[in-house]
Amino acid sequence: MSQPDIIVCADRDALNLEAANRFVELADAAIAAALRGEVHRPDDLVARFGGEEFVVLLQGTAIDGALSIAEDLRALVEDSRILPEGKMTISIGVCEVRPGNTLDQWFKLADSGLYMAKRNGRNRVETAAQVGAERMPVSRTVPEWR
Repeated sequence: MSQPDIIVCADRDALNLEAANRFVELADAAIAAALRGEVHRPDDLVARFGGEEFVVLLQGTAIDGALSIAEDLRALVEDSRILPEGKMTISIGVCEVRPGNTLDQWFKLADSGLYMAKRNGRNRVETAAQVGAERMPVSRTVPEWR
């Protein structure tokens, strides 16, 4: 049985107003470089999505492996000295790509995990899954102990 594909959706957490005005382009470029630097397999993809978010497509990756990668990415950004003033953090949503769904459904699902991470305090990884006949997104905190 082949491994599923995974979508990881990441977004920079809020900056204070002064930092946002001065460093937003630097911060986004550094986040993009960090993501590209950590995603090495030739079939994986790192891209900017919607002007604000970053998307990583991990092909043939189990959900546990994807969550580990996402947590490593989150920690890498948090530990980096991207901004001269203060820490930069990202929130991340992770979802498994299921056959039969549209690209729009996949991104909405990953986005629901991302915004769950933001609602739950930012600087964290959340996973989203579809349940029920309505295929409504459901998210949970990963790791559970966080």
